Amino acid sequence: MARTVNASTLTALQSDGFRMCHLIDIDLGTQLYITDNAFDVSYNSNTYTAESWVLGVGSANESVDLRVGKITLNLSTVESTVRNYLLSNDIINRSVQFYRAVINDSSGAIVGDPIPTFKGYITTFSISDSGTRSSASISIASHWADFEKKNGRFTNDNSQQNIFSGDLGMQYAANTVKNLRWGAS
Repeated sequence: MARTVNASTLTALQSDGFRMCHLIDIDLGTQLYITDNAFDVSYNSNTYTAESWVLGVGSANESVDLRVGKITLNLSTVESTVRNYLLSNDIINRSVQFYRAVINDSSGAIVGDPIPTFKGYITTFSISDSGTRSSASISIASHWADFEKKNGRFTNDNSQQNIFSGDLGMQYAANTVKNLRWGAS
């Protein structure tokens, strides 16, 4: 992910002490702006609400290899609002963007501009309940997640039989590509 770091942010990062937080922008039909900071944070005309149910944000790894980037967002589902929302809405393929922000200790304001760390789409989620804890783990992957996904049907007899049992239209489809001579008469 190409990005530049604001000069004020860079100066704060080079100092002896600084505090950081995540800013999370989730498109759930309506935008949800949340943070793992102790108090609300304003950025880009939006208020990122400090929510106690944000348990953790996984780390985004970068490499020079072409691979699907993934990150996990962990939320507490003790509050039934979060659990009910996850179970009653279609959240798969919704976009999520993560930023890291340096927070000024005295004013509580963001120093410079937040650094974009990950942008992707929700691929799966799971909810786990135990006697002492209830949480949701939301998996988010980059836009490359569907790159190798195979959609639709195959041109073979098995795929044809799954949908149209008894139809022999693809019975010999596998044989047609074995000895295909282009330009031969």
